[in-house]
Amino acid sequence: NGSSWNTIAASTANTGSYVWNVPNTPSTTCLVKVSDTAGPATDSSNAVFTIAEQKTLTLTSPDGGENWEGGFDQTITWNNTGSITDVLLEYSTDSGLSWNTIAASTANTGSYVWNVPNTPSTTCLVKVSDTAGPATDTSSAVFTIAEQRTLTLTAPNGGENWEGTFDQTITWNSTGSITDV
Repeated sequence: NGSSWNTIAASTANTGSYVWNVPNTPSTTCLVKVSDTAGPATDSSNAVFTIAEQKTLTLTSPDGGENWEGGFDQTITWNNTGSITDVLLEYSTDSGLSWNTIAASTANTGSYVWNVPNTPSTTCLVKVSDTAGPATDTSSAVFTIAEQRTLTLTAPNGGENWEGTFDQTITWNSTGSITDV
């Protein structure tokens, strides 16, 4: 509120503007003052403004190298600083060229259980963003969504009457990359 002043720039060319990297010093009683370095001309903000607390998000999982199978639940995790109420979660299967919504708005609890879609790709990313902006973070490197693997037993599947000591054939169907059962 003008009781003390911190120098933003000791001297800069009089171009009519200055790009200021605002410090992370939250306050609701901020003012800016511009002064002629050679004389008495000076002016300050007409009213106070706010410097809000810096908000950050840091995605911790998946953060690169994971292999998550489609069709199963995996937990997305992140950390944050500042007051972030809700986050937007998105995923990409093309290294971030396009994004799909996981959750348009979910509580900022630091984790979200995601039913991974069966969209195989080796170039997947996840992004977490503050719904109020601008804090956001994306996986540091790509991860893989593998094709969902399924097994469906077709025989015996109920109602059969197999007599002991005789050979019977057990059958099943599978999808995905299953080598041995």
